[in-house]
Amino acid sequence: PGYRVVVNDKLEYCASLRNLERVEGNPNLKVVKGDIQSIDFLTHLLKSEQIDTVMHFAAQTHVDNSFGNSLNFTLNNVYGTHVLLEACRQARSIRRFLNVSTDEVYGEQSFGQDAGDCEATRLQPSNPYSAAKAGAEMLVNAYIKSYRLPCITTRSNNVYGPYQFPEKVVPKFALLASMGRPLPVHG
Repeated sequence: PGYRVVVNDKLEYCASLRNLERVEGNPNLKVVKGDIQSIDFLTHLLKSEQIDTVMHFAAQTHVDNSFGNSLNFTLNNVYGTHVLLEACRQARSIRRFLNVSTDEVYGEQSFGQDAGDCEATRLQPSNPYSAAKAGAEMLVNAYIKSYRLPCITTRSNNVYGPYQFPEKVVPKFALLASMGRPLPVHG
């Protein structure tokens, strides 16, 4: 195929290179350990790998953890996004920047309503995680308007798969239910 995938991951507690074993050795895949809070690292990576498309999944994501360590969520999700956007702007090679956000930026405003949220719905984050993701979205919007960086933001609900870290709702509930333990629900 005529594409290459460069995965940049900080490889923190919930990451595992074992999740990539099925594609290990693929000549179109390169995995790099790095922090999106480092402009020097990102500038080098974008240039040396000739990257033209960025899919920005990087984030601190677990709502429960955001209550105990909210500053890390701001640093990774807001500041990290800003650094990545700036590195992309300076690179002048980015044709598309996909920012993966969350439906949690809407808050709990649709509870009990007949219709769900849409893109124009006002953001009302209700925890440090969703507030940090909303802040990151605002920076993406600013780079679209100020620098014409070609960005798209998606706001998906919880996604899961076979390698999901067990703090996420589906694997967590499956594990807790199999042990006969209560299933905690927030909100």
